[in-house]
Amino acid sequence: MKGSRALTYVLALALVFSLTACDDNGGGMDDDDDDNGDEPTLLSDILGERDDLSTLFDAVEASGQLNLTEDPNADITVFAPNNNSFADINLEAALSDDNSALLEEVVQYHVLPQSVLSSGLSEGTVETALGDEILITTDDDGNFLVNGNSITTADLEADNGVLHVIDGLLLENRTLLQHLGLTSSTQALLGIASEASLGDAFSNAENWTVFAPINEALVEVDPANFTQEQLQQILQYHVIVDENGPIDAATLQTLLADNGGEVSVQTLQGEDITFTETDSGISINDGQANIVLEGGVDRFAGGLNEAGDGFVNVFHLIDGLLMPPSMQPTEATPIADAREQGVGTEVTIEGTVTRAFGDFARIQDDSGDLGASGMVIRQTEGDFNAEIADGTITEGTTVLVTGTISEFNGLFQINEDDLASYEITGEASVPEPITITLTELANNGLDYESVLVRINGLTLNTEDTEFSNGASYTAVDGDGNEGVFRVQQEGETQLIGEPVPSGSFDYEGVIGQFQGEPQMIPVEVSDIIQE
Repeated sequence: MKGSRALTYVLALALVFSLTACDDNGGGMDDDDDDNGDEPTLLSDILGERDDLSTLFDAVEASGQLNLTEDPNADITVFAPNNNSFADINLEAALSDDNSALLEEVVQYHVLPQSVLSSGLSEGTVETALGDEILITTDDDGNFLVNGNSITTADLEADNGVLHVIDGLLLENRTLLQHLGLTSSTQALLGIASEASLGDAFSNAENWTVFAPINEALVEVDPANFTQEQLQQILQYHVIVDENGPIDAATLQTLLADNGGEVSVQTLQGEDITFTETDSGISINDGQANIVLEGGVDRFAGGLNEAGDGFVNVFHLIDGLLMPPSMQPTEATPIADAREQGVGTEVTIEGTVTRAFGDFARIQDDSGDLGASGMVIRQTEGDFNAEIADGTITEGTTVLVTGTISEFNGLFQINEDDLASYEITGEASVPEPITITLTELANNGLDYESVLVRINGLTLNTEDTEFSNGASYTAVDGDGNEGVFRVQQEGETQLIGEPVPSGSFDYEGVIGQFQGEPQMIPVEVSDIIQE
């Protein structure tokens, strides 16, 4: 700051921006009034008499430094934010001991080290008491703007300086991290940035446009549900970096106008976000979020750019969380439709596990003409296999599976490396088996492939007393109809070495096939039900 008297005054304003906003009714004093007789009119008098600066006055008074604002030897210009300017300020953060140095710098950024009437203002940059520069521009009517904020009342003169009331708090020289931290509506976002360890990135940002979700948009977002890498991906998806500078509202509106009302832009995360012009404003990703127009859409940070005609960064408040397409829940294709798409098709299906043992799980949903449709999921090594082994994936587990359909001797499956990803989505009741006969199995058995069924009144035509590894048996019903009862290889079934039922039993298990022949494929000992 230039001059010791100016410094004295600036320090007097150390808590200027700290109290809850009051009504802004524009009340004040006339420049020529002197209610103190021969006493000088001081900046403290103006602060105390104008209702629209009551927050400012109360802050200085609460700081215990009001007497310093009465220094008649000061000669400064104060751009004084009115009460409405504090509506979205995080006062708790501003007043914390940790931010005392930051608050002092914020105050000094509102002060010029010399008295300048509005008639002495001109477009361009001017150095503040802090040493940083503010940008003076004019609107279409020729009215002066301070960092884009209007001067609502100009030239409130005092014997120790002049005060201009403005309609915004000047935080443009703060880093993105600091500006977001001083904004009440972005506190939840700051918490996520902290969990993602991106504080330094936001502090050192350059040419960033940030679409910042407000607190209400993040109420149901628990950072604990994501890895740090996922949180970083999500936050980076809210950032556009452009070497030509940040995208302010005017630039975004121009882009929309030039592209028929819709434009897609690549994010720092690498995937695109799409902006659409609507009757009520600007929508992002087909309504995933909207830019919050109330309170202005441009919030600058990072100081002036090298050209001195704009600011390094900008953020816009939005009313929703943007999720990268690669992280969005994938809508599952009904298993019946997936089977129709056939071998070589990558699909995402969701179903309930009916049988899981060894390297195999059978899942089914309620699609298809039978009211059910199923698929085999096979993995000999990997997480899916391990979670079958430890019981995490078991009967009743619901899973979302993405992979490419293949076949083995006609049996549709998602096999080994074709299993691209899976997610356990919950627990459900095991579907009720569909009761069929051996005649239906013979005639339409492939319709029941990988579906849980029940076939009653069977006997096995064999002299074996124990089930053998990889053996096929003939099952017969009371009418003499036959069907294949196949005991699979070791690691695919629990039946190897178990006793063969000597009498009638019911089968409750899944159906497989081998080269077009439907087969009963028992997995668990309990698939054989005897009275």
